[in-house]
Amino acid sequence: MGKQVYQARRALFNLKTKSRKLNLPLDIECELFDRTIVPILLYGSEVCGFRKLDQINMFHERVLKTRLKVSKQAVNTMVYGELGRNKLDSNVEKRIINFWIHLVGSNQNKLSSVMFRLLKSMFDTNVYKSEWMVNLKSILGKCGYSNIWNDFNYVNLQWLKQSIYRRIDDMESQNWHSDIKNNSLCGNYKLFKEDLHLEKYILSVLNQFKRINLAKFRCRNHTYIYLYLKTVLCITWKRKILKMQSG
Repeated sequence: MGKQVYQARRALFNLKTKSRKLNLPLDIECELFDRTIVPILLYGSEVCGFRKLDQINMFHERVLKTRLKVSKQAVNTMVYGELGRNKLDSNVEKRIINFWIHLVGSNQNKLSSVMFRLLKSMFDTNVYKSEWMVNLKSILGKCGYSNIWNDFNYVNLQWLKQSIYRRIDDMESQNWHSDIKNNSLCGNYKLFKEDLHLEKYILSVLNQFKRINLAKFRCRNHTYIYLYLKTVLCITWKRKILKMQSG
């Protein structure tokens, strides 16, 4: 995953340069990020998406905080909420489902389709344990389609794909609401933030200085600034006291 992050970081530099030159709004930047940077980050994830995505998620969150102009210590759940974005885990799950639909619906004589059926047969009979198969079966199960695992020949695959996509989005939204509810730092945030969507002030407030301050206020950035200044003052006074005592 480190290689994808390195390549995405290089591509992001070009995107930032062009965005700054054209003075693009934040929603257009996010769309360009999804179309140009995310494919680099998630390259090959439909096959190896069962691996941990910690590095990729950290990179994604760092980019969002930078574009929103909030502190690195800002709560990730709030940042996702302000920009109306999901974690990249949901994108990986959709890619895996799309790849599986392609294998199931393609010509059965293709090598990829033959290898899939062979792998599935070995997996079902406990001859070989495939982590990809485990992940795929887990996604189908939590989306409520565990019965499809052994009976997908008489199902409209395109309808099935769109239905699973919607359920993945719904579960991501439910997880976001749960994080907001259970995080003690989001006590005030959940009073005025109800749904996972891009906030209107990000596009409507033309004064960038006001928009940045409003985003920092909503994401409790002022709290971290206060704690930082308090820590600095304590250290400064402690040094002065020690200097006075030594003198």
